[in-house]
Amino acid sequence: MLDSMPVLNSASDDFKTAFMQQAINASLPSGTTVCHQGNICQQLPILLSGQARVFKLSEAGKQLDLPHIVSGYI
Repeated sequence: MLDSMPVLNSASDDFKTAFMQQAINASLPSGTTVCHQGNICQQLPILLSGQARVFKLSEAGKQLDLPHIVSGYI
């Protein structure tokens, strides 16, 4: 799993070990909401495959699309 996360390439072995002890591998169906704007997220999702759509709502309620997240990056 670590091979698919380039963001961890420079991490120490101790960090990688601790990370893997806490990591949960989950497969989510398309359209699943991971975190809502304004909420405190209890987990840090890292995408191993596919892509994630990220957006926020303006004060007027309009949707603002942010760059998509692709596999291996936070």
